[in-house]
Amino acid sequence: MSYALAALAGVLSFLAYPFWIVDPPSGPTEWLSLPALIFVAGAPFWLVVLREPSRGRRFRLGWLTGFIHLVGMQNWISGTLVSMSHFPGWGAFLGMLAYAAFAGLPWAFLGLMARPARELIGPGMFVALPTAAALLEHYAPVLFPFHTSNAFFEHPFMIQTADLIGIAGVSALIHAVNLLLAETWAARSERRPIPRRPLIAIGALWTLALGYGALRERGLADVAEARSIEVLLVQPNMTVDEKNSDDTKVREVVWARTAQQTWRAVGSQPPDLVVWPEGGFPLTYLPGPNPEKPNRAQRFSERLRHFAGKLGVDFITGGLGSAVDNRASNTAMFFPKGRQGEPERYLKQQLLLFGESVPFADTFPALRDAIPGMSHHVAGTSFATWTVAGLKFAPTICYEAIFSGFARDALAAGDADVLLNVTNDVWFGHSPAPIQHLMVQQPRAIEARRWLVRSTNTGITALIDPTGTIVTRTGLDEATSVRASLSIPVPIATLWMPVGDAPLVILGAACAAWAFWRRRALGRPGPQKPA
Repeated sequence: MSYALAALAGVLSFLAYPFWIVDPPSGPTEWLSLPALIFVAGAPFWLVVLREPSRGRRFRLGWLTGFIHLVGMQNWISGTLVSMSHFPGWGAFLGMLAYAAFAGLPWAFLGLMARPARELIGPGMFVALPTAAALLEHYAPVLFPFHTSNAFFEHPFMIQTADLIGIAGVSALIHAVNLLLAETWAARSERRPIPRRPLIAIGALWTLALGYGALRERGLADVAEARSIEVLLVQPNMTVDEKNSDDTKVREVVWARTAQQTWRAVGSQPPDLVVWPEGGFPLTYLPGPNPEKPNRAQRFSERLRHFAGKLGVDFITGGLGSAVDNRASNTAMFFPKGRQGEPERYLKQQLLLFGESVPFADTFPALRDAIPGMSHHVAGTSFATWTVAGLKFAPTICYEAIFSGFARDALAAGDADVLLNVTNDVWFGHSPAPIQHLMVQQPRAIEARRWLVRSTNTGITALIDPTGTIVTRTGLDEATSVRASLSIPVPIATLWMPVGDAPLVILGAACAAWAFWRRRALGRPGPQKPA
């Protein structure tokens, strides 16, 4: 029964997030998710690990929950390994299982510490264990991290306190509800008093959180507008076959198609800013001036400069840039309106392991070509801030924006007004992955109270306002554009911007010190079973 409950927790957890694609006859792509489940999904896990006296079984129970959660939620990894790195189907499936096995370890460690926490600090576990769960989600070294509270990305009312305690802090509050449910159920079945004080405390915290959310959303609606800007986000829908093609003529066709799509969208009334996604320029960009006999990349780099000048507006695009040691850089380029010559460049700093960065390849260069389709890019070392129509944009590339601390630093580096993200999710195919990618980026708007402008190749392109509301978005696998006028409010102060996740880390350290002190005070090497 214990393993069945642990497995149930894993199933309920992944059902709370987008897990199934729905393609309606008209309109953008939809998806299935059951976010309310996140308030009960972890209860079976806590129930079994709090009751289980064996350390080994607690570890295995926790790992099983995490493993099933990851397999259910991120099984698209196998398809990505096929499309990006050309794994055979069976190898990609085993790779996905191996990743899920590793990513399940934080749950295993959480299960390991659950019962000792109750024995050592009693009701203090309602603070210590949810904090530990949130910190493990936040700092575990996994490729595609996410938080429990991301389940409410379509219901931002539930997570407005992220501007105070970060999305990880909101997740801790959700874990506390699950732990309370589990302990209440255990108390009733064992005919002992239910934990009334934790029940009152957690209920009060959520009452305050929801009240704060209502006030914050209303207050943001009344903030005076500072200035407006019209943006055009172009979604060219370059296919995975076009991306993988070694034929440069295929890339030339993509370039021509994207340029024509842009001219049609610009029309007779140019916007303030045009944005192409990551990889929007489908060839390697080489700076000018060109030699007397330029190669193909040099010719098309010149065409890009000419296109930007002729466009007559501020223009941003992603693309590969030339770098040292025959290595490329994943780059965003900004062509300011009216300025001739080279663009301002931002080089991606957070490289995707096994996609853009090969472990130990700097020491053993032969590893760079060990797996087809795997790149080893040069990482950037600094942030950029680009000014458009008097507003400052902080560029990020692809999954950089899923890391709250990174986005915070990018905004703070230039005191930016808008967080910009350019993404290429073509490798994920027609799966829930692009939706989950949007899901884990959405809280950045709430934490910093800034607009998030998100331009993608195949979807989902979106505009997210400072309340976290997805104002407009595209579907998957469609060539389309988003044109909108954004009302950028005066800078809005948030507690999270100056302090980040420090309060949650300090709270976690304090709980660990408390447990350690209690163990020392009891004069025993480790927790024992209660009498």
